[in-house]
Amino acid sequence: MLERSLEIARLQGLSTILLDLLHDVDRPEDLDIWRNIERSFASLISVIIPTWNEESNISVLLEELVGTPNVETIVVDGNSSDRTREIAASHNIKVMSSPRCRAIQMNTGAKNAQGDILLFLHADTRLPANWALMVRNALVEPGTAAGSFEFAIDDKMKKLRIIERLTNFRSRKFQLPYGDQAIFLKADLFRRIGGYNDLPIMEILN
Repeated sequence: MLERSLEIARLQGLSTILLDLLHDVDRPEDLDIWRNIERSFASLISVIIPTWNEESNISVLLEELVGTPNVETIVVDGNSSDRTREIAASHNIKVMSSPRCRAIQMNTGAKNAQGDILLFLHADTRLPANWALMVRNALVEPGTAAGSFEFAIDDKMKKLRIIERLTNFRSRKFQLPYGDQAIFLKADLFRRIGGYNDLPIMEILN
């Protein structure tokens, strides 16, 4: 039926978009699916943003995040020498300090987060519309422990499309997303695995 509908639309010159597959709840044994979805949508998401000298990025990002229902935003600053902390605090969110190290900053944020779901976000990364719904939908899927978003660079250079494709291939094939892709997972799982490892060599790129 779906294939036939798509073919008719194509012949009529219409464009189509396929939405994510949804579970059909029409039998008693399907009620567990509904209960899981209901619990997921009631879950608080804690967005943890490690920062260091991000005054040019942080305000735009926080304006996009603040006001999203059932979302807690936490900025963990690594002793910025600019106005990052001041700008973040003006948005009436939780602002914390820690040594300048992304792993330490993210672990500090997670330790003080109230959410059932943790999402780690770089200050220069932008989330898509309906991102919170996407996160909750992903984590309600059986067997899903964590997730991230597709990688896209906001620049028209053709060479960057290659980087995008390679990054997204790496994520799908090997399940190894980069931090720029907004990694998210359930808070209890994050704490069970002990949080992020402190890898000083990675701070060269921070």
